[in-house]
Amino acid sequence: MQRFFAKINDDGSVFLTNEDERHLVSSVRIKVGENVEIADDGKSYLAEVVSTSPLKIKVVKPVEFEREIDSKVSLAFSLLKGDHNELVVMKGTELGAYSFYPVISERTIVKVDAKTEDNRLKRLRSIAKSSAQQSRRSLIPEVHGYTSYKSVLETSHKIKLIAYEGESGSSNTLKKALEGHKKDEDIIVLIGPEGGFSNKEVEEAMKHGFKPVSLGRSILRAETASLASMAVIADILSE
Repeated sequence: MQRFFAKINDDGSVFLTNEDERHLVSSVRIKVGENVEIADDGKSYLAEVVSTSPLKIKVVKPVEFEREIDSKVSLAFSLLKGDHNELVVMKGTELGAYSFYPVISERTIVKVDAKTEDNRLKRLRSIAKSSAQQSRRSLIPEVHGYTSYKSVLETSHKIKLIAYEGESGSSNTLKKALEGHKKDEDIIVLIGPEGGFSNKEVEEAMKHGFKPVSLGRSILRAETASLASMAVIADILSE
């Protein structure tokens, strides 16, 4: 079943973007009486096509099954080379991330200006939307603008974690750090670049309330660390 993020009007009619309308009419060739799923404001609905020329869709009923994990989890990842950033956003969305912070840290190789937005950032937001549709999420994760390391440390999340290879093999695991976690407590996980975080960056993070955690005995690639942390959190919050 096709799934779209759209605005539902007070009368139950659905307002799709021009792009989504063209996709349904020209590519899918949707017919009157067929159903689609609509997500609006974090909730999902079953809707029916009542006309194709012009395209009109009306909500039938809410979809009760909840696909979102219990807490808002933000993945703050240092910008990576190549298309690895796209992989992090794509798979992180599938795993339930609520938002992403592309971070410019000390050892970030990719050069960008934290005050600008470019086609790479637009691409990440497009991937977040398409991945949310594919995995039938109820919301599209927000991809924040390029964020300085200092700024991401100052976020107001209740639980702040930083993956650090210096904790590898220790008892300070990600799972242990989330023991006793409450559903209304939002979480941010900070992941380093290809060269990892410097000792100074880790110390600074700890001063801002971040807890260093281990993701296991092996030293993971940066993109793997992002997805491994998100998978562990999603599993814990689904229990």
